[in-house]
Amino acid sequence: MPLWAYVGILGMIYPNTTAVALQGQGARAGAASAWLGTFQFSLAGGAAWMVSWLHDGSALAMASVVGGCGISSLAVYRIVDQWGRSGSISDYLRPVGSSAGNRAVARSGAITNTTYKEGTPRSP
Repeated sequence: MPLWAYVGILGMIYPNTTAVALQGQGARAGAASAWLGTFQFSLAGGAAWMVSWLHDGSALAMASVVGGCGISSLAVYRIVDQWGRSGSISDYLRPVGSSAGNRAVARSGAITNTTYKEGTPRSP
């Protein structure tokens, strides 16, 4: 597959996966999107710095950083997947509309003293 086709496909995949990831976030979708953008930008800046720091005139620095990012993403996926299976983080990953997700958000203190449009306080 040519590089231009791969990069073009990524341009279609990344925005759609972000939209799917934020689909169930409801009222906190804006904050989640901002955090996700900041996190991606910071990781990209760190990877670019690492490539420039390791640069020796060959493509070895770039290949090493890309490989390291791939291995790191696999490790993070495995850890988050294991947490999700154990249930310790699953309450925080549920959509806002679910009752367990609302309890987790209320416990974290992110939504306290929030009022609906009707004027009734939200109960955790």
